[in-house]
Order: sequence, then structure tokens, then C-alpha cells
Amino acid sequence: IIPTKRIKEIAQRQGLKEVQLSDPSAVSAAARDANAEIVLSGRIYPLGDSLCIDVDLTSATTGRLIKREMVHGYGMEQIFSMVSDLSDRVRSSIRGELEEIQYTGVDLKQMTESVEAFRYFSQGQENAEKFLHEEAMECYEDAIKLDTTFAAAYLNLAYLKNDFEEGTRGSIALKKAQKYASKLSDTDKTKLQVLKAASKGEYTDLIPILEEAVARSPSDVELRLQLARYSRGMGDFEKALQEFEAAAELDPGRKMLYNDLGYVHAFRGDFTSALKNIDMYIDLAPDEPNPYDSKGEILLMAGRLNEAAEQFQTALNKWPKFYYSAMHLAQVYAETGDEANALRYINLASTPNEKMNFNINLVKATILWKFGKVKQAQSLLENLIKQFPFDNRSTILAGEIYKSMGEKSKADAVYSSALSRFRVYFNEKKGDFGDVNNFVGLVLRADLPDKNVIPVMEKVTSDYELPPLHKFISNRTLALMYLRNGESDKALACSDRIMSQEFDFLLSYFQNRGWSLWRPFFESLKYTPNLKANEHPLARRLLNLARDSERKDLEALASFVRADINQIIGNLEGVENEYQDMGVPLETDWMVLGPFAANEFSGFQHQFPPEKEIKLDATYQGAKGMINWRGADDGQYDGYMNLRSVFDYGYWTTGYALTYAFCPEERKVQFRVGADETFKLWLNDELISERFLKDDASVDRDIATVILHPGYNKVLLKVTNTDLDWGFYLRITDESGNAYYDITYHSPEKLDKKFASR
Repeated sequence: IIPTKRIKEIAQRQGLKEVQLSDPSAVSAAARDANAEIVLSGRIYPLGDSLCIDVDLTSATTGRLIKREMVHGYGMEQIFSMVSDLSDRVRSSIRGELEEIQYTGVDLKQMTESVEAFRYFSQGQENAEKFLHEEAMECYEDAIKLDTTFAAAYLNLAYLKNDFEEGTRGSIALKKAQKYASKLSDTDKTKLQVLKAASKGEYTDLIPILEEAVARSPSDVELRLQLARYSRGMGDFEKALQEFEAAAELDPGRKMLYNDLGYVHAFRGDFTSALKNIDMYIDLAPDEPNPYDSKGEILLMAGRLNEAAEQFQTALNKWPKFYYSAMHLAQVYAETGDEANALRYINLASTPNEKMNFNINLVKATILWKFGKVKQAQSLLENLIKQFPFDNRSTILAGEIYKSMGEKSKADAVYSSALSRFRVYFNEKKGDFGDVNNFVGLVLRADLPDKNVIPVMEKVTSDYELPPLHKFISNRTLALMYLRNGESDKALACSDRIMSQEFDFLLSYFQNRGWSLWRPFFESLKYTPNLKANEHPLARRLLNLARDSERKDLEALASFVRADINQIIGNLEGVENEYQDMGVPLETDWMVLGPFAANEFSGFQHQFPPEKEIKLDATYQGAKGMINWRGADDGQYDGYMNLRSVFDYGYWTTGYALTYAFCPEERKVQFRVGADETFKLWLNDELISERFLKDDASVDRDIATVILHPGYNKVLLKVTNTDLDWGFYLRITDESGNAYYDITYHSPEKLDKKFASR
């Protein structure tokens, strides 16, 4: 079903003016372009004391009138009953494939009896489609004021407030939607069930709920979109793509589908398909800001910063208050070293939504820090901490800024103050799983004494009924605290809780998780007594799950667990075998150069010396003094090269890693990279992959298919960083993710120096 608005958009692409839609031949032409078979048109008009609605069903191919229907009523208060009656008549007149589609809607008169409330509701839906979320929420709230039982308006409002993390106000809207759920369609009842699970943190329930609903109603586009979006959010990009494409077949004129398809293709690394879909989105909504903002984000991910900035500017030209684009533009200018424009655009990014303003101000604090305005940044963060004392991001950023200035004692004071706030908060049994998650994140990021953290973590895990994911993360963190503190028995009890069936279930649904998830597991290995590589429960569980789900990333992680254990117990041959099995160079096969300062320009775009030529004996000016190529070893064999550990630095900086891959013959291979943050990868001096994505490093995230030539192949990787974690994974495999046993890796310093310097 293609509504009039989309027919108008199609007609405009055909060069038809809106007034020409009164011409039946023009309407038929637009309908045929949309693959519609029937055109339904009509009018609403007064006739004496009554109100009339009549509709014509016309063949889009022949222009022949198929049927005419008419209804009468008295006054606007009867219009919804009239529409419901007319809808029933129209449905009964349509034959063919539509007969097989189960109607799961509710009559308009069941939704609301207020015409004005319905008008606000419809406007809210239109604003939400345009990504004008503040305006959409205002419309839904206006609808609710006019009809306090309007369940669909409560539901849509609850979804938006959940997205904006407005916990209390979102909960009120959700409870109201539940109270009046009988007025929801079957589709909306499923969406309500999903939102209830998400609001409780029961993420593992979401996919089964939606899969069951789609099986019941396979032609329901809304349900397929929900399933696709949650699959994408959990990292299952293949399933998300499958569902988005199925939805597009059912409703090819739905503009937001092309936005969704664009992003899922981009996350899969297919930027050509991503941009093609976004251009289709622009064609369908040329006057809206979001299509251009989306194109800008995808160009940014592809490393095309200047083109991205042009798209963000276009979005702002369409809608000057579109704060997403203002924030994105500020980040691009900050990256490229343009302080004036970075601050100009971040100051333009504002919204009445407190939580979104919090996010904007975090970006502003980061920009101020980059350009040396540390006092302003810290003042801004102090205010944010007062406003949102249990959101760990402002505390962690404040600590990072102090540490970057060499003021560790001030960073420790910020962390200790946050720990005290959480201790009091949890002692009063306040907060929910979101606050627990914030606390755990703080514990893993801050340098807090384990003996001070353990009592609070014990209270959290015992007093709070946590959903599976948060229970898993909390127990994993407490186990690490116990091990650090020498309490192995207590750690073992936590580990038993972690290694429940929920562990497999969580990893099945939450794919592409990054190094920050796995770091506590690997750190705990060095404290664990009586380690045996081939018998470790974590390695076994990962390997079994990898085989069941055919996921090579989990197989690699299992191998890394065994490698790290072998390194701890001194079995270096075992380390080498595990790395060779996964197609991964040993840490000692790399040489590294860095850190280079990247405050006044883009570290991603700027060509530092290694991009021009490799001189292993040269010395360069770095962020902390003079630097030179040196061996790389972060001390842990977890498959992840921890550049922050190697360089003992990580703020607004760039580093390089160099190795050689020996291949006995010409061969098609895949380079599988996961970097934190942005990266560029060269093979034999040719750029083969790049990604501008400030995200956690995950195994096999970005894949480039290339040809290795016989002999030694130079592999140069550049990785940038703003703060926090900094490093990468890299594997060379076949197209199925399996390693080649005859491809070997070699440190440049172990090769002939003349060859290595070419």
C-alpha cells in the first residue's frame, strides 16, 4: 500500500507538478512506477446536514473504474466510524494476493474518538520519519492531552523517550500504553511487548518475540523493520540485511527503509551499496535533513571527511535546527583541526532534550580538550556530573583529561568521588540495571582500589535483580576484582555464575563485541592458578559456540585464550601454533612507530613519514619527544595489539604498525581488521582498506579481499586515537575465515635491512 504522499514524491521524480495529480492519467503513471495495481482516490464533503466520503477504485494499468463506495454521517464526531465502515467495504472489494494478508489493525474509532488528537498523532509519525524527534514527541504529547486513553500515541512516545534515555518519563508513557493496550493493533501489541523487554534490559527476549510475530504475520512491514533494527543493534548484520530487504519488497516506497539499508551495508563495509540506498532515500525525501545527514555519516565511515562535511552542511541548510548534523559537522572540523568552526557548530547543536544535550556537551568538552581549552572542558564536565551524577561518561572523560595533563591525583579524586556517590546510591537501594551498568563501566575504566570496589560490587550483584546481560557483566567484573585481591575461591564462584547457559545465549545474540568486553577475561587469566590451555572452560565454550554458530570470530577468541594461557605458563611454541592457526602475526612480528601528535590536523588524513617511505633507522618528532621504529610487544597474547600499552600514551594521536607476510605463491586472501579507533591499511604500498569509525576494536569487523604476491608482502597499518582504548586485531585468511598454514609473518628487523627499507 503506497500512500498519496509517496505517489506525489514519485510524480515529482517524473517531472509532474502536484496539481497534475488531479489528472487520472498522471496518477496512473505514478502508480505504475510504484508497482501499484489499484488507485484509490476520493473526497470528503458536506451534503446538506451530513458529511460524505466517497472513494473510487481504479485500475492503474487500464484506468478503468473498478468500484465506487460512499458513506454518510452526521458531524466530525462520526468520521472515524465512517472511515472504519468504508475501510471494511474497500477491503472486501479487493481480490488476489491481498486476500492472503491477515488484517491486524484496529478501527480508527477504537484508537481515538478525537479527530484533533489523531491529527497530532499523524503529525508526530511524520516528524519521527523525518528524524525530527523533539517535534514528534511534542505532537504525541499534544495528542495525549486531547485523548488520555490514546494507546498508540503513548507507545510511540515511549519508544522515542526510550531512545533518548529519558527513563522516568518514558516509563510513564509505557505504563499508559500497557493500561490501554486493548486499543492497540496486533502489530503495536508486539511492539509494546518488545519495548517492555528492552526497558527491563531483557535484550535476549527481543529477537525471539519478533521472530515469532513475523512468522505469524510475514507481510507485516513494521514487524520486519523491528526485527531488522534489533538484529542490527546486536551486531547480526546479515540477518538485519535479510529482513530489511524483505521489508523493501513488501513496501518499496517506504523512504526510511533505504536509510536502514544504507547503514547496514555500511556496517558490512559495502559503501557502494550503502551510498546507492541513501541516494534513493534522498530521491524520496529531497527536502528533509536526515537523508543528507545519513549520507554524511556513511561518507565519514568510509573515510571521505570533506564530502561528509558537505552533506552535513546541506542537511543544516534544509533544517537549521537539525542538531545531529551540527554535532557531526563540529566533530569533522575538530578532527581536521579547525577550532573556530568546530566550536561554532557544536554551539549551534542544541535541543530541549536534557539527555541529548548531555551527549552534545560531552562532544563539546572533547573538542575543548583537543584545542587546549582544558579549564573550560573540565568546568563543563563538572556541571554535567552534577546534572547526571550516575552517567559514567562525564566522569571517565574528566579523568582522561587530567591524566593527559599529567595530573593523575586529580583524576583519582574524580574517580573516588564517583565511587562514593554510587556507594551511597546503592546502599539506599536506588537505581536500576542502567545505573549498575554505569557503575561497572566506571570500575573497568578508572584506577580504583579493588578493596574499595568489591563491597559495592557485592551489594550490586546480591541486591539487584539484573537482566542476563548485566548480570553476566557484573559477575565477570566482580570475579576480576576478587582475583586481583587474591580471593580465588570467591572468584571461582563468580566464574561459575558467568559460565552458565546464559553465556552462550548472550554471545549468540550479541555479535561483533569488542576488545573492551574481552579484556577483563584475559586479564583474569594471569591471576588464575593451575591454568591449562586446552582445558580452560572459556576456551571450550567459545569453541563449541563457534562451531554451532559458524562464527570465526569466536573461534579466533578461543584460540587467543589458549595462546594467552600458553604464554603465561611459558609454552611459547603453543603461543605460535595458536596464532598461526588463526592467521595472526605474533606481537613480536610487528614493529611500531608512534605516538605522533594529531591536535592541529586530522591524524587520519595527515601523511606522517611512514606513508611516504619506511626508514627503520630514522628518528622523528613524536607526541612525547623523539621516536623511532621499535619492536612491539604489549605483554599479552590475546590477539589484540594494545597500542596504548605499547606507547604508554593515547590522546589525540596516531601510530603505525609494520610487518611482512610471506606467501609461497600468488594468492587471493582476506585481510580482517578490527581497530580502535580509525585505521588505514596498506599492502605493498597500496591502500587497500580504511575506516573512520570511533568504536571498539572487534575481531574480523572490516574485511578487504586482495592478492598477495609470491614472497614477502609489506603490511602497514595506521591507527588513530582520541582517548581510552587504542589498538587493533588483524588476521589474514581465506574467504571462509580460515588461516593459511604456509603464510608466515616476519618482523622487519629480522629481514634484510635493505629489503625492509624499500
